[in-house]
Amino acid sequence: DRSPWPALLREGVNSIVSRVNVPRAKRTESLMHWVPFCLARHQLHLARLKVPGAEEESILLDFGNEATPLRRRSQKDLSDFRNDIVNAVNAQAKEMIAEAEGDERKVLRYEKFTRDNGTAVTSPRGFFTETMAAIGALNAPVGRRHFTMKPPMLEALVSATIPHDAEMEFGQFCALLYRKYRIVVEDKVAINDPLAYDVDTSLLRSNGVAFKDRLTAIGLLTQYSDATS
Repeated sequence: DRSPWPALLREGVNSIVSRVNVPRAKRTESLMHWVPFCLARHQLHLARLKVPGAEEESILLDFGNEATPLRRRSQKDLSDFRNDIVNAVNAQAKEMIAEAEGDERKVLRYEKFTRDNGTAVTSPRGFFTETMAAIGALNAPVGRRHFTMKPPMLEALVSATIPHDAEMEFGQFCALLYRKYRIVVEDKVAINDPLAYDVDTSLLRSNGVAFKDRLTAIGLLTQYSDATS
């Protein structure tokens, strides 16, 4: 009940494996992207529950080809999320030390998790970013990183979200991504999110167009008079 992600993982897995008309290898590939994505989001969600004042996290995906304030915001969010994970580990360790009631063996075991650096905290932080990078939910494994989605991850996202025998208009799909996963890609969705106050509407609109073009390029969206996914 503390995180929606176990249920979302199960729903997505069921949707992916139900696509019996899709080759088994493609369904397996989608599962290998969807499951780690849900695990990383679950970790982040639980971490932010330990951070005082933290709101439910939104993921701003950047599909543009150049550096913009939208990309910088996505980079900042990634950095903040990494810090949230470390802060959550610190906070949990301090609680466990308090509960140890002077048991020196337990205090020594948990104390290393109260530091800002060291393997004890860098490993959980690294799990989030390395997992997201490995499945194509970040632009790169190192360097200046931001949230995006490469074709295999997008295919997994669509397969996990839309029933195998259904079609959906592009705008409905974007709204569903936000409602289920707090993924932000365009301006109509962002108006319901605090991001609307920080990122210019025109940039979000352009990002939505780029997202639509990306889906079209990999065969996940057909452009009719009204776009259908």
